[in-house]
Amino acid sequence: MNARALLFLLIITMLLALTRRYRRVGVSLGVVLVALIFWQTLSSVSGPAPAVSDAQKNPSGLSAVVIPLDSLSLSHMELKGTGAPWHLSGEVTNSGSVAVNAVKLLLFRRSCSSATTDSGECKILWQGEHTLRVSLPAGASQSFEESVWSHTPVATPSGVIRDSFQIVEIIAQTSPAS
Repeated sequence: MNARALLFLLIITMLLALTRRYRRVGVSLGVVLVALIFWQTLSSVSGPAPAVSDAQKNPSGLSAVVIPLDSLSLSHMELKGTGAPWHLSGEVTNSGSVAVNAVKLLLFRRSCSSATTDSGECKILWQGEHTLRVSLPAGASQSFEESVWSHTPVATPSGVIRDSFQIVEIIAQTSPAS
């Protein structure tokens, strides 16, 4: 329980203590809540949690490497469905020098009044992130098909639907030098 909730309960208890009928109950609950607030305050001030070493965080012995976003490209991207789930398909190409294991994508679904409307003038129906798990060596391409779930309600589209896809983060796993 956090200190704010305990303080709120203490105020309610003090209001009970001010009435004749519930005075004994209010005072005894007030003492208990003051003790809980004191304990909560001491436990939250006791200090930060101990630091966790990299070996404890990643027991497999692999270290994460972040590579530049322009070393990957997306093509033939398609988002079908209504969000329960969507079907995401396309092809990812690695032009970098490091093998890629994960790609974080930002997905946008827009509703435009016509096919010639600029994307900036379209209404955003939904946006979400999806992490694409791939095994993509340097200089290779890979097709993919995955399900993407919308965790928020999606408005009904009116007009032309336009989807866009943006790479947010690329993560490669490399073995540590032994």
